[in-house]
Amino acid sequence: MTEQLSVQHLLGIKDLTKEDIELIFRTADNFKDVINRPIKKVPSLRDITIANIFFENSTRTKLSFELAEKRLSADVVNFSASGSSVSKGETLVDTVNNILAMKVDMVVMRHPKPGAAMFLARHIKANVINAGDGTHEHPTQALLDAFSIREKLGRGERCKSGYRGRYTSFESSAKQYPLFAKIRCRSNGMWTRYINPEILELIRG
Repeated sequence: MTEQLSVQHLLGIKDLTKEDIELIFRTADNFKDVINRPIKKVPSLRDITIANIFFENSTRTKLSFELAEKRLSADVVNFSASGSSVSKGETLVDTVNNILAMKVDMVVMRHPKPGAAMFLARHIKANVINAGDGTHEHPTQALLDAFSIREKLGRGERCKSGYRGRYTSFESSAKQYPLFAKIRCRSNGMWTRYINPEILELIRG
């Protein structure tokens, strides 16, 4: 019997159980072998159409999703808010429903407004993956970071992490904390330090 996630949509880490996260990691382990093959493609999403809908620019995120979708044999439709009817006042739901009328099965959405992915999931029938909604959630990025830590340090227990950058960039670590808690980092000695070069320069000066 095929294992399945407990959720219909991937909106945020808080909605995932520990078992969901472990299933995602096991699946990722299997697909890592695929990208090292001469032919980097499997039929997992054959006959599935996915719309990548980006209301703000994010080249790395968009290309990562599109490449993964194509390697899984999905049919891909890309949509950018710039130059679309959104600029004329069309609502988020109207825009997505127009795309779904083309028989799209899944929506990957990036939006600057916190909660936009959750709002969308309540109003359409297709599966929704949150590719970042402002300062709220970026579940796939958090999963990727935790997967990388797991590869380097085993299960990630007793992990120590440092974030280097401007203070405003530390919101990314806040998005990862719920995931680290679920994989037992918090209860087994996880600690986080923030390293701000600007403040260090002031202290040094």
